[in-house]
Amino acid sequence: MKSRYRTFVALKKELKSYEKRGTKITVSGEDVPAEFAALVCAFCEKKRYMRDYIFDDNGKVVEIGFNKTNY
Repeated sequence: MKSRYRTFVALKKELKSYEKRGTKITVSGEDVPAEFAALVCAFCEKKRYMRDYIFDDNGKVVEIGFNKTNY
């Protein structure tokens, strides 16, 4: 459980920094706050999520999407 909590804290910190820069964060296509995305990814028992980075024409990350995988 401690390792999941550490994962949650680290991911939340990372995603908050993206969120402050205006990057949109989604889980399964829905806009969510950084804390929610971190919570889902760290503590979801039966599902795993893969990141999908969306860039603008200048190479800036404008969206980070988390999508369910079957692995």
